[in-house]
Amino acid sequence: MQSLKDLASKLQGRHLLSDGRPIQVTAEYFEPAAIYSGVIIGTLAGKQAFLLQWNSHLYVCYGVIYDELYEENGVIQYSIRKIVLVDVRYSDSRRAVVFDRGIDDWTKVQGMLRLQVAAQ
Repeated sequence: MQSLKDLASKLQGRHLLSDGRPIQVTAEYFEPAAIYSGVIIGTLAGKQAFLLQWNSHLYVCYGVIYDELYEENGVIQYSIRKIVLVDVRYSDSRRAVVFDRGIDDWTKVQGMLRLQVAAQ
């Protein structure tokens, strides 16, 4: 499997759809150390897709289960419990995958790729 950095460079830029319409793809790669709850929640809240590479497999993220902690100074802390993923290799029950922060090993996450597509 190619790295997410390589995939980001291939996806980045202008592309044509099968009907000839142009689109602009913005691909932003995040190293594992740069992935934090605000990036994940902000990406999904902004209706952007992202790919997560975990255990050398590529998954599409479509949701998170998280807690919010409101501090006295007004700051909100987010704590992600689960990341809800789709394994596009399958079309059966194996397609639904959950990364559980309480069980799964975060060190096996190899990166995240945030994608944004806009019509031109």
